[in-house]
Amino acid sequence: MKKIILFLVIISIVAISCKKSSKTEDAEILVEAYGDVLTRNQLNAAIPKNLSTEDSTAFAKMYIENWLAERLIFNFAKEKIKDTIEIHKKVEDYRRSLYVSKYEKDFIYSQVDEKVSVEEIEKYYNNHLNDYVLSNTYVKAFYLTMNADINVYYEVLNKVSTSGLKDKKALIEYCIGADREVFFFEEFIELREFLSIINYKGNFDDVDLLSRNVLDFVVDKKRYIVKFDEYYIKGQVMPFELAKPLIYKKIINKRRETERTKFVSELMNNAKELGKIKYYYDKKN
Repeated sequence: MKKIILFLVIISIVAISCKKSSKTEDAEILVEAYGDVLTRNQLNAAIPKNLSTEDSTAFAKMYIENWLAERLIFNFAKEKIKDTIEIHKKVEDYRRSLYVSKYEKDFIYSQVDEKVSVEEIEKYYNNHLNDYVLSNTYVKAFYLTMNADINVYYEVLNKVSTSGLKDKKALIEYCIGADREVFFFEEFIELREFLSIINYKGNFDDVDLLSRNVLDFVVDKKRYIVKFDEYYIKGQVMPFELAKPLIYKKIINKRRETERTKFVSELMNNAKELGKIKYYYDKKN
């Protein structure tokens, strides 16, 4: 069996390496197992984009091996497992959920207006501030890098300290031709993530952020001068900028649920009129 699988894999890999020349070749069967087939275009669709030729070949080999293994085990299991009541029930439950999910998406939720005004989001935000308390600290910042061998850098430190994100253009011009670079984080980012991005290995937490907004350190002969331009500490109310997409999603979900409830209510009334629903218990209890 292993030799057969290996032989099929080799044939498949060779086939993949060939260039497509027609729609017929695109639908070429690469592997067949117990009547189930894997075609060239199915395999090509499964291979992630931007992989090297070597990685694509390795992925294709693994995919075919897994494809074959699943069908071999499935065929063997069908012969050995006789009590399939539980399996049939799970299949039917899953089938039912797929129907419901697709209908909701294509016919119910598609009727929902997904345009939400900023005013509506702001109103919700102001009325539910306690629901939007930060569990982590977020910052907006920028940092400048320069050669760490330069010992006298007070001018640079002062430039960063007295500047902000609003001075982006001036900071970029300040670095031109001076063997310096400046990087900006103009949207809120979690403090820990930001420190990881800039390779900061020291201890710097909320208390430090409250006491100073400039960070100066060296990594691999490169000096980093960081300016925290704006921040919100863990436990504070989330800034509107961060809450906005969350509230938008909440409003849309609420609209969808309202539309679904309305639709289900109509179905319920129609089903009762047609006698399709019967209760075998006392609903009052």
